[in-house]
Amino acid sequence: MLIISVVKETPSGKSQSILRAMWLIPGIITASLLAGMGDQVNFETTDITTTEVIINGSSGAAITNSTITTQETPKVFLVNSVWVTVHTMIFLSLLVYVVIQILTLLTKIN
Repeated sequence: MLIISVVKETPSGKSQSILRAMWLIPGIITASLLAGMGDQVNFETTDITTTEVIINGSSGAAITNSTITTQETPKVFLVNSVWVTVHTMIFLSLLVYVVIQILTLLTKIN
C-alpha cells in the first residue's frame, strides 16, 4: 500500500520529491536484506547455558559440576527460491524510483 500511495498521482514538481523518496528508504533496506539472505532467513543467535550438578546421595556433596553452552539460531526456510528474485526486483525498482526523485529534486526549477 505504501508503494502504491507514493507512486499514485505524483506531482512533477520538486517540492515533495524528497518526501516521496524518504518513505521508501526503509523498504530499500529491507528488500536488500531479504534478497541477500537467500532461501534461509536467520534471526538473532541465542546462547543457552545449562549447568548440571550431580550430587552424591549419601553424603550430599557435589561430585561433578559441568556447564554446557549451546548456540541456537532460529531459521525460516523459504519454500520457493523465487523470493530471492522477487526481493531483488523490489529493491531495484525502489532504488530506481528514489534516484529519479533525487534527480527531480536537483534538476527541476519549481
